[in-house]
Amino acid sequence: MDPDSDRQRQPDYPPQYPPHNYGPPYFQPYPPPKRDDKKILIIVLIIVIVIFVLPTVMAAVLYFVVIGLAPTDFPDSLVPTGTWGAKTLVSSTAINIDFGKVNPEPRPVDLEIILVRNWTTEGVYSFSGNDDGVLTLSRGVDIGTLTYADLADNQRINIGDQLKLTGLNPNSDYRIIMIWVPTGDQITSTGFSTPA
Repeated sequence: MDPDSDRQRQPDYPPQYPPHNYGPPYFQPYPPPKRDDKKILIIVLIIVIVIFVLPTVMAAVLYFVVIGLAPTDFPDSLVPTGTWGAKTLVSSTAINIDFGKVNPEPRPVDLEIILVRNWTTEGVYSFSGNDDGVLTLSRGVDIGTLTYADLADNQRINIGDQLKLTGLNPNSDYRIIMIWVPTGDQITSTGFSTPA
């Protein structure tokens, strides 16, 4: 016989329990989770680094990489392009000629200046250094005195630098030619006339 089916063995089945009043719970409900200020500070710090510091550092690194890759001087086979700038007649025997934009900007010693008078007489002048000074006649006829003024004082030919030509003949036609010494190529030339 099945013991579960015996009614005598299971009095008051299902059991009846008296209701109990347990009162308030002996523990408090779970407190809200604490804010972890350290985590918030770390997140803010990471955001600041990513937004502000990282781009600045990357820009500085890129700048120095590009500067490091850039040659300090360009190859001799690369002939600069350029123009002469304004011409200011000072007298019948003197004129000031500005250098225009020359790209890339060469050192003065890498240039020669050819001065031609009346299409027949020619003098070739060389820079003795990269600073201000008088050009020296390297070949041909001494047609005048050429003085270089480095406006930016950077030992490069650039806009605003000037050649002062004195001792010229009045009532004459002149041509001034800029030559790239390493290859002998002409960079630019211009003409002017002196009054009587």
